[in-house]
Formats: sequence, C-alpha cells, structure tokens
Amino acid sequence: MHFNLINKRKKQQANNDGIQKAVQEHWPDDPIDLEYLVREKWIVDDTKKRLYKYIVFVNKNLDIDWITSDNSYDRYSSQICQASTLESIPHKHLPEGQIIAFKMLIGEAVVSFLEGNESEATKNIENAKQYVADRLVECSRKWILTIATCIVVPICIADIVVLYSFPSFLYRPQNVWICSCYWSIIGTYLSIVRRAGKNTFDSSAGLYLHFLRVSTQMLSGAFLGIVSFLILKTPYLCPPFFQTLNESITGFCLFAFLAGFAERFIPNIITSLQKKGEQNE
Repeated sequence: MHFNLINKRKKQQANNDGIQKAVQEHWPDDPIDLEYLVREKWIVDDTKKRLYKYIVFVNKNLDIDWITSDNSYDRYSSQICQASTLESIPHKHLPEGQIIAFKMLIGEAVVSFLEGNESEATKNIENAKQYVADRLVECSRKWILTIATCIVVPICIADIVVLYSFPSFLYRPQNVWICSCYWSIIGTYLSIVRRAGKNTFDSSAGLYLHFLRVSTQMLSGAFLGIVSFLILKTPYLCPPFFQTLNESITGFCLFAFLAGFAERFIPNIITSLQKKGEQNE
C-alpha cells in the first residue's frame, strides 16, 4: 500500500513536470510555477499556428495564478481580483486535497470572467465560498472531537489503572469526590460529542483557540463534578428529588454525570436555591 502511494505520487509529479514544461514553452516570457492546470486557451491562425490567449493555474504555493496575452481581458481585471480575494480566507490548515478543490473553483471563476461569462463566474465564486465555509466547519468539528478525546482517554486509562491496582481507593468515603469529578468529565465529553454535529465553529480561529475552548470545558466539567458532590453531601442544598442519590457511590457518580452532560444542570440548581433563599428573606 505504501509503495503504491509512492508510485502514484511519482507518476503525478512526472505528469506535472511534463505539463509544466509544455506550458512554459507556450509562455516563454512568463515564468510559470505550475502545480495544477485549471485551463489554457489558444486559437489557430491562418498559418495554423497556435496563438495562446490565456492560462489559469494553481502554482506551487497552491495559489491561483493567471496570464493573458489579450488586452481585451483587462475589462474583467476588477472582477478577477474579486474572485482572487477569496484566497484571503484562512484555509491553509485544511488538507491539501480540499485546498486544491477550493482553488480549482476560484480558477474556474477566473476562467469564466476571461471568457466573458459573468453569471457563471459569479456562480463559481459563490460555490467556492460555500465550499470553503463547509470545510472550515468540518475541520473545526474534527479538532474539537480530537482534542476532547485526547484529554478524556488518558483520564479513563488512569482510572482503570487505579481501579486495577487499588480496587477500593476510589470507593472510600473520603475519595468519593474523585469519582464525582471523573464521571462529570465523562458526561462533559459525551456532551461535546453529542453537540459536535450541531456546532458551526470556524477552524480559521486556529487550533490553539479550539484547544482552549475544549480544555476549559472539560476543566469546568471537573469542577461541576466536585460541586455536585458537595451539593449531595449538604442536606439543605440538595433538592428533595435527588436526596436518595447520596445513599450510594453510584448515586454520586450519576449526579456528577448529569452535572457534566447537562451544562446548565448545576447552575439551575444553584439558581433555584438562590431564589428560594431570597423568598425566605
């Protein structure tokens, strides 16, 4: 499999080199650093000689470039610049295949302008905008799920190791809060997974910001687990409906899980207690 992939890349590179050499001969006065060819147009004159009119391509930096030999195309220069501004959308963190697809859509918009087909060019621009927007959301979801999983998996492994090495450690009365903290983190993780398909975050914000968001959410889940433990341990804070949960470790774990899974669970309890206290005053 690995050798097939290497051979495929070598063939692709050889093909690109061949196209590079050919188009460079067509445009001897213009240096062409071609990675992918979008479109090249020529006409045949009376002497049956090819006269090259324009070329649109993706260069080695994966940016759109174009050359034209016909001054009549200058009237579309502002529209072409408008299409090229789509490249300012942060997208270099996307997989190369998606970057190429995005640039090919922009390239097709440039071609449409050069051909004088403004309606088709506008359609291609909108398609390029939508395509990159969808890919940025997908990348953001992937980052969120990856970061959350990378955080929770070591915690689960550590919990398994502790349970295997010291079976009674987490079930001692003085250590029940650790169980609450752990199950609240699990609840937070499942909440992140459940909501990942609904979130529309933009990965152009950067991987670091995504890491901060997920890590702080997991950390807040751990704190909510501790708060849930304290609520169950305090009779006048615990709502009557949940008082039976403090009779077993399983009850503490379930209450903590709910605290992590439903982010507004503990804040709503605290708010209701606050309102009850204000009414008593």
